[in-house]
Order: sequence, then structure tokens, then C-alpha cells
Amino acid sequence: MPFDRDAVFAEPEDNAPPLGLPGLEVEGPRPYQVPFRPGDQILLYTDGVIEARDRENAFYPLLERSFLLEGDDPEAALEKLRLDLMAHVDGPLHDDAAMLLLRCNEPSS
Repeated sequence: MPFDRDAVFAEPEDNAPPLGLPGLEVEGPRPYQVPFRPGDQILLYTDGVIEARDRENAFYPLLERSFLLEGDDPEAALEKLRLDLMAHVDGPLHDDAAMLLLRCNEPSS
């Protein structure tokens, strides 16, 4: 599956406080939508991915590594990204990290 579009972070205009903070009364979250067309993919991840640091204390450059998610097999793409993340920290992660890759395929006829 060729991916010919640039990778971008889908960031809502308004930030929301973390879920479950006691004593904080806020409105419920506002829906945020992004287009999801055939050929698009969305990577959902926890902060343990982007906050993983190398020996020089640099965060993992997820946007720069998005090319690793190309290819026909989404499981293989995620594995490439996971291995790159582990190489970046050069050891065990110090936080939990989870990733889920969603792909929008052409409808079958």
C-alpha cells in the first residue's frame, strides 16, 4: 500500500485537561474530526512513545520516523516502528508504550 501523503499530527485547537483529575470541573471533551479516506492511516499511541528519550535525553522523533509505517502489512509496519523506538532508547523503556495503527482501505467491490 503506497502512502503518498505527508505525515501530520492531528492536534485539536483546544487542549483538554487529563482525564480523571479530582476536583477539576470541566465541560466534557469536544469532538475532533480528521478526514480518514482510502489510503490514509492513523497511528494512536500513548505518551510513552513520544516521551521515550535517548542517551542524550532527546525525545523519540515520531513524525520523522513515520516512513516506517509504509508497506502492505500493518503489523510489520508497527514492528519496524517498535524496533526503531527500542533502538532510540538503547535499552528498556521507562514508561509504558502502546501503539495502534488504523488503515482505511479501498472498499471491496
